[in-house]
Amino acid sequence: MCGVAVLPIEIRDYRKTDYAACAALVDEAWGFDTLFAPPAFADAMRFLYTEGAIDISNTLRLAVHQGRVVGLLFGYNASLGPRHMGLLFLLRLYWRLLWVEGERPTGKWALLRAGRQHERHKAQLLDARHSEVVLFVVAAQQRGQGIGQQLWADFLAVCRHSGESLIAVETNVGEASSYYAQLGFELSGTFPSPLHRIGLMRGQPCIYTYRVRE
Repeated sequence: MCGVAVLPIEIRDYRKTDYAACAALVDEAWGFDTLFAPPAFADAMRFLYTEGAIDISNTLRLAVHQGRVVGLLFGYNASLGPRHMGLLFLLRLYWRLLWVEGERPTGKWALLRAGRQHERHKAQLLDARHSEVVLFVVAAQQRGQGIGQQLWADFLAVCRHSGESLIAVETNVGEASSYYAQLGFELSGTFPSPLHRIGLMRGQPCIYTYRVRE
């Protein structure tokens, strides 16, 4: 991290009491309130991205500076067991969508169908048995201060220690993918996604992979 002004942080495990802070970071990155109306719909999407990532991840790490969460990396370490999305999470999501007023049911379910199509296209490039960076966010005001590199180094060390050989990440061709390239990831391929039509994906979706070395 030569030339980077590194912010002193503590990296620790996620706790349930951190949920609101993590959801705020995710919202800052995606801007759900500008994409969805009414507010209950935006809240459901915020829940999908934040709680959904928590549900399918088994390595949840936070960067904390002066008591405030300034970054997060939720990842899946394949050596810890198969991934799955819990039934309870899906029921809670469906319940939130069911009670969103002002949005036709067809629109809500079309969104869920688009998400399933996205995952099917993604699966053609990504082996579910590989480890994955599921959600990776750094607070806007703290970017460029080495937080992302420290979170990534922490997750990489965990995967390396457990013998993982490959780590994947879903991102978009552009600024985000350039960041992963700087970390040592390589482009595996791109795939189509209907989520573009509703603004949840910015740029061409793609998979980048990192080969873990001893």
